[in-house]
Amino acid sequence: MRVIAGGQTHVGQVREGNEDRLAVVLPPHVADGLNAVLIVADGMGGHQAGEVASSLVVEQLEEWFGVNGPVAGLRSLDDLPDVLNRAIREANATVHNAAASARYKGMGTTVSVAVLAGAQLHLGHVGDSRVYLIRQGRIQQLSDDHSWVAEQVRNGVIRPEDADDHEDRNVLTRAVGTRPRVKVDTESFDLATGDIVVLCSDGLHGVVGDDEIASVASTYPQPSVAAGQLVARANAAGGPDNVTVVVARVLDLSAGNDSDTVNLDAYRRTTQSLPADAGRWERHHRDVADTDTMRWTIEATAKILVVFAAFVGIGVILGFIWLMIQTGSWWPLGAR
Repeated sequence: MRVIAGGQTHVGQVREGNEDRLAVVLPPHVADGLNAVLIVADGMGGHQAGEVASSLVVEQLEEWFGVNGPVAGLRSLDDLPDVLNRAIREANATVHNAAASARYKGMGTTVSVAVLAGAQLHLGHVGDSRVYLIRQGRIQQLSDDHSWVAEQVRNGVIRPEDADDHEDRNVLTRAVGTRPRVKVDTESFDLATGDIVVLCSDGLHGVVGDDEIASVASTYPQPSVAAGQLVARANAAGGPDNVTVVVARVLDLSAGNDSDTVNLDAYRRTTQSLPADAGRWERHHRDVADTDTMRWTIEATAKILVVFAAFVGIGVILGFIWLMIQTGSWWPLGAR
């Protein structure tokens, strides 16, 4: 599969800092068998915490799918959804542990990852950033928004036309790092020659409609230019939030990437240097998820034992009262 890709990010017209991060990773920087790894993360938490969360996640995922990462030894591309699930869950543990610091308390991030390999798009997703597929001018949202409003729309409580202006549209029901564990959406989709893949933060889809996204992405053949045009549209609409866009084009399903066809200039990383005191959480947290699972198991077992002891205690008291009633004595077990 021959792929070209590029991305752009911008602080927007209102915010002072950019908490979004992106990664566009192409051969030779990805593991063998992968054609592209595309990542968008939208951090939250303010006071630098949001950008730390998104940076931690993007850098850790880049490591996972890099030449020397865990995916390098993958036996089958069919295992990629499971790998995405494990990689994002581990990144969740990393961010959650980092948030134990008072400086980063409460931080979290969305993350959307698209791995293009084997004529398929493999999706891993948490939050309200989005992944779109555009085919022959028609756009389809592949990811589900993990927001309160989106869930109400899916449940038929709120009409879709009312969702964009709802006062709670930015309330997330799922994010990376805000809890010890996170549920990750994973899915795989078949690709076709000519397909366009778009990843974006809500800074784009919150102010630019899906049809306009499809039109702009289809109009500009160079992905980095298309991404820049979409960022410009968001800023022209007021730019109320950081806006980040990644665009990829599938040029040929039957061919492999090479330096003549891949837009190597579009290989961008916006992950910036982390503060010194965040460095100890930056990488190599392979054991965090297992430790976290063990802690939860111990805590759950302790709670069960406490409940059991409470029931036993209540049973003893009730039995004692029953004996008192039957014997008519305040000490039914006999005088001492």
